[in-house]
Amino acid sequence: MIRSLILSMLCLLALGHACVHAADDPAPSADRKGVVASLVRTTINQVLYVLKSKEIPGESRRERIMKIIDPVVDFSLMAKLSLGKKQWKKTSTEQRKTFQELYAQSLKDSYFEKVHLFKQQEVEFSEPVANKRKFSVLTTIVGRDERLTVAYKLYEKKRVWKVYDFEIEGVSIVRSYAKQYRDFLREGNFDDLLVTMRGKVEAVKKKEAEATAEAAEAEKSGQGEKPKDAEKAEEPANEGEEKGSSENSEGGAA
Repeated sequence: MIRSLILSMLCLLALGHACVHAADDPAPSADRKGVVASLVRTTINQVLYVLKSKEIPGESRRERIMKIIDPVVDFSLMAKLSLGKKQWKKTSTEQRKTFQELYAQSLKDSYFEKVHLFKQQEVEFSEPVANKRKFSVLTTIVGRDERLTVAYKLYEKKRVWKVYDFEIEGVSIVRSYAKQYRDFLREGNFDDLLVTMRGKVEAVKKKEAEATAEAAEAEKSGQGEKPKDAEKAEEPANEGEEKGSSENSEGGAA
């Protein structure tokens, strides 16, 4: 389950750049279906490009992808659905805001921690399936040794299509998190949950900061030290070596 959740983040984070607006009046089903299909296919390919491009520095990829996904993935609604209506009503406005922020950050972090695994993946697309005013788009992530299906659930919010859930091999991410939260809240309270979530987010930030610092130090050290072979190659031959070389050349010619 953990592997599948992480792998699925490739497609979750890919759905963003082409933030497609719905028409003022409800469009015919065929037109809406085409809009959703184009959104999913185009944006996944755009994020795959960011991941695979050698021209984009690794440290800037996260920022680039965040700009793609934030407008279209409804992390706030996903958080609310995962927590559940009953528990949501018990929380204060401040608690809800904090929970939504930590939830979104946790989902993003789980993807970027394994981002290097996704560079060689290919994605196959199926036709969107309508369910009243919502759509489900089934995709298949194709790896070397496996095929993994991911279904995206989209709805219209203020005339913009947004992702509110996705299913991996038929298992809903929202329902999976909902179960985890219910289990946690049987023993602890909501503030305990926030503390746990914040701790995980901070741990990821610390790990990323350390990795960035190590990379910068390694690059600095590499620029400041010249390889011994390179130094030796740059040293001019001394007079004795030049004379000997000349004599050997003449002897060889004779």
